[in-house]
Amino acid sequence: VGPGYVKLERGEYIQQVIDLRTHRRQTQIEAMTRDGIPLSATLRVDFHVRRLPPEEVPAGVPFPYDESAIFAICSFSSFGEGENEIPWTERVAPLAASAALTEISNYTLDEAYRHNFDTQRLRPLDMTRLQHQLKNLLNERLAPHGIAIADLSLYDISLPQDVLDQRIMNWQRKWEKRARVALTQRDADLAELIQQMQAGANIELVQQIMRNLEQIGWRGKDEWMDVVTLMSMDALEDAATDVSAEMPSQIWDTISELQVMAAQPPLLGAGDEHEHTAVDNDSP
Repeated sequence: VGPGYVKLERGEYIQQVIDLRTHRRQTQIEAMTRDGIPLSATLRVDFHVRRLPPEEVPAGVPFPYDESAIFAICSFSSFGEGENEIPWTERVAPLAASAALTEISNYTLDEAYRHNFDTQRLRPLDMTRLQHQLKNLLNERLAPHGIAIADLSLYDISLPQDVLDQRIMNWQRKWEKRARVALTQRDADLAELIQQMQAGANIELVQQIMRNLEQIGWRGKDEWMDVVTLMSMDALEDAATDVSAEMPSQIWDTISELQVMAAQPPLLGAGDEHEHTAVDNDSP
C-alpha cells in the first residue's frame, strides 16, 4: 500500500512490512580455489529494495523505491524448518555466500590472492575483481525479486599455515634474486668506473711527463723517447681495454704530441754550443 498512514478495514491485516533502508549482512565462507587451496573469508553484502533511477526520483523522497519491486519482494520470502518464515532480508546473504564459493572455485590462489603493489602494505590482498564480478552476478539473480546489491566485500581472508609458509618462501626467493641482480650490477658499474679512472690517470701521467720535458729540455733524445714511448704504450693499452670509456680524443691527442716532439731537434746545453762553434771555425 506504500508508505505513510494506512487505515485497515475490518478483516484486513498487515502481511509484511518492507524496510526501504539499506541492509547489511555478513557471513563466514569456506571456499576452495581451482588449484585445490582452501581459504576462509568474511563476506559482507549491502542491499536494499530496488530504487528508481536518479532522474525519476521525486523531490523530498528519502527512499525512492520502485513500486514494482515491492510485489516481487513479498513473494521472495520463504519458509524453513518448522514452517518458520525466512524474510527476504535473510535470504540475500546465503545466496551471496553460495555465489562466492562458486566464483572463487574458478580462480587459482595466485589469481584470487594478490599482493597489493599500489599501497605496498604487508596485507597481500586484492579481491577487487572478484568482488566486482560477485556483485554483478548477484544483481542479475536478485533483479527479478526487486532487490539491488549496493556493495559487496570479502575480507579477513586466511589460508592454511603451510600455504602461507610456502608463499613467504616464494616471495623471499623473488626478492633475494632481485637483490643479487642489483648488487651484481652495482659491482659491475663500480668496476667500470674504476677502470675509466685508471685509464684517465695513465693518460694524464704521460701528458705531465711530456710537459715537464718541454720545460727542462732534454739530452739524448732517443733514450728519453724510449722511456716516454714505453710508458705511453702501457697507458694507451690500459685505456684501450676500457671500450666504454670516453677516451679516444685524449688518446689521439697524446699520440699526436709524441709524434710532434719526436720530429723536433733536441734542445742544446751550453757545452754543446761551444763544441759546434769550434768545428765551424776549422771548416774551410
